[in-house]
Amino acid sequence: MKRVFGTLAVVALALAVAGCSSAQTPVPETQSLGRKAETAEQIAKRIDLPLTGTVAKSVATTLPTSFTGLPWAHYQSACIQGGFDLRPYAGRATTFRAYDTTDPRGPGQRMLWVIYLDGDVIGAYEAVEGVMPGISGVGNPSN
Repeated sequence: MKRVFGTLAVVALALAVAGCSSAQTPVPETQSLGRKAETAEQIAKRIDLPLTGTVAKSVATTLPTSFTGLPWAHYQSACIQGGFDLRPYAGRATTFRAYDTTDPRGPGQRMLWVIYLDGDVIGAYEAVEGVMPGISGVGNPSN
C-alpha cells in the first residue's frame, strides 16, 4: 500500500511540474517582445501603400489584458495576419497612430494604423473608412 501511494505521489509531482512549464501555444512568426520591429515606412512599403508622411490621428490607449470581444479581437487578428502579436504587451500603455496614404480613393479613406510601445512598433493594420469591420492585416513580414 505504501509503495502504491509513493508511486502515485511521484506521478502527481511529475504532472504538477509538467503543468507549470512556461511553454506557450505557438503563433505565426510575429514581432516578439524585445525585438526591434519594422518602422511604419517599412510596413507601408512592404504592402505597397504609399504614405503621405502625415500622422492623421494619434490615440494613447492601454491595451486590454485579454484580446476578446470587439474591437480588440479584430485588432489582434489583423496584427497576427501582419506578423505582430499584441498579447505580450497586454495591459501596457501604447500609442495608436494613423498614417494618411496616397490611396486613389482620397485622403482618410485608406490608412495604415501602427501601434507603438515606448517608440517601437508592436502592431499594425490597415483600415478603410466606411467599411465594417474596416480593418485587415498588413501581410506577413516573412513574405
